[in-house]
Amino acid sequence: EMEEARWLPPEIEEGNIEYKYRLTDLSDDQFNHRVTQMHWRLNEGGDEAIYKIGYRDNGQPIGISELELQSSLKALQRMADSNNCNMTVRKYLRGECGITAEVLIERKAHSKLLPENIHIAVVGAFGTGKSSLIGVLLSGQLDNGRGLARTQVVRHQHEILSGRTSSVSRHKLYFNSTGKVLNEGYEGNITVQTHLMSRCRSLSDLDILTEAKKTVTLVDLAGHEKYFKTTVYGLVSHAPQYTLLCLPASSSSPLRMTTEHLGIAFALNVPIVLVITKSEVASAYSLAKTVDYIKRILLSCKRQPVLIDSKEDIDTLMNGYGDNSGVQNTVHVPLFVTSSVSGRGMDLLQHLLFRLPSTEQGQEETKKHTEVAVLATYYPESNEDYMESDIMRRGRCGRLIVEGAVRHGTGVSPGDEMYFGPNLRGEFERVCVQSVHINRVPVDRATVGQSITANIVPVALSSGYLSTPLESSSSYSLGSVSTTTSRDGAQCCFQENDSEASDSSTPGDTYNTLASTTRQTKQGQFLLSICDPPPTSFMEFDADILILNHPNQIHLNYQPVVHIGVVRQTARLISIRKESAPQVCEDRDANSSPSVPCLGTGDRACCRFRFLYYPEYFDIGSAIVLREGRTRGIGKIIERYV
Repeated sequence: EMEEARWLPPEIEEGNIEYKYRLTDLSDDQFNHRVTQMHWRLNEGGDEAIYKIGYRDNGQPIGISELELQSSLKALQRMADSNNCNMTVRKYLRGECGITAEVLIERKAHSKLLPENIHIAVVGAFGTGKSSLIGVLLSGQLDNGRGLARTQVVRHQHEILSGRTSSVSRHKLYFNSTGKVLNEGYEGNITVQTHLMSRCRSLSDLDILTEAKKTVTLVDLAGHEKYFKTTVYGLVSHAPQYTLLCLPASSSSPLRMTTEHLGIAFALNVPIVLVITKSEVASAYSLAKTVDYIKRILLSCKRQPVLIDSKEDIDTLMNGYGDNSGVQNTVHVPLFVTSSVSGRGMDLLQHLLFRLPSTEQGQEETKKHTEVAVLATYYPESNEDYMESDIMRRGRCGRLIVEGAVRHGTGVSPGDEMYFGPNLRGEFERVCVQSVHINRVPVDRATVGQSITANIVPVALSSGYLSTPLESSSSYSLGSVSTTTSRDGAQCCFQENDSEASDSSTPGDTYNTLASTTRQTKQGQFLLSICDPPPTSFMEFDADILILNHPNQIHLNYQPVVHIGVVRQTARLISIRKESAPQVCEDRDANSSPSVPCLGTGDRACCRFRFLYYPEYFDIGSAIVLREGRTRGIGKIIERYV
């Protein structure tokens, strides 16, 4: 015996719920129109849509005959197949004059070979036009000279008002196999004559992921000295494969922040691409002096600048790179002269971004241990209306959404069990990956170099979330759904369970709950594949350190901020060991004996550090950057200690 259908609120254009009285005797045009309509509802609902068959647009449950219902469901199945979706009939209800049905449409995970992904850090001093350059590349719309292009990429209102980028933001540029940009707004490449690109059709996220051959992720970093610590963290944590260094055309004298960025990029062994911006406001004499100045700097660093004037120059340069293993060791640095206002050199820079090879290919073969560096986390939100929904019980919305990048290994797939951590105690917890998204599209596997968002729950809860069948829900609630869009674009719904929703303890005090680790998120966490023995976090480490700059000397108990990948924490120097000096222990007074070694600018030594607050996870051989005031040091991890 079927339950009686109730009146629903009138249908609205927004959202993922669609009312249909019946879907019978559809012409080809009508069918194609409804396929497009389903595509819209799927995008609105984060790859899920709910169809109410037998309902009028005003929400009246009239119902249709059983024969008409079966014909309508067959048509709906064809529409779902056209959108690469699965269809599930959730329940039948008794309408006023017939039968109604509630149908769930879910987009299938994308299984096509994913496009190659390259991360490029965009750095430069304040006022060099980094954000405007990214805005023009993304939209195809040239700047008006007053910051129009940069408004499309900044994240905060105060950044628009002050003109200073203060945070780290990531923006994706998509290329097809011929080098054409697939981002919205492009009909062709940027040229000097094109001041406003004519709008082309807007491709969906799935269309872009299907058609794209290469994805270039541009990481916009702050240029002002006030936010230098944020810039250093962005350079180290995102592990860029290339660095795009911007320099204004009118700058014929050294900019301190430019040399800082250049030094860190060289220290991290990241290839450089130099871009001279704002050429429209510089005279020919000033531009020539700037080019000469930057060439002298590169030659002093044993790098050979190559001024790019045509696409043939780019092709010649790329052919000189050879295989991917030689990219990191190249001495050639491409140099572009561009303008975000006139469009000068923008098409050449765009062509270079398309031709740049990836430096991460093959890492899945060299390291079987999968590692996902977590860059951001998103917490659940309480929503009583959504708590009783079928989607919640089926585990479609989990405890925590993590955003990160697959550093190495064999990849990540939905259903994988992994370790997540370390938390504030240095512990790892086993979690289950419920779903993986790339560019807001669910995928069945993410490989090395891909930026992803993943929905994870503790293993102890994952089986309970997925064990309840659809048919067990007799009272499905269509209340408002709380959603959050992450920086990678995955639209996610959040909900805590009853025990956690009533828990008034702070994240640092919830070690006794099943989801304790997911509530103790911090910087420097990872998703690691299951291994034996389990991963361990470390409080101390030895590193081979080279001091790039220090106004005086470094002694024991020196406490800089240490950057090791996504790890950022203050550490104390407890030992210094030079080649000509014995090891110094931490319990010795640094000022008690003149034989105690110290470090100055240009010195290299093996140093042991101890984290001040909590243990961290990192690999031997990882690059390390020391930062404290104007002090800079770089090196590599050579040993770890619990």
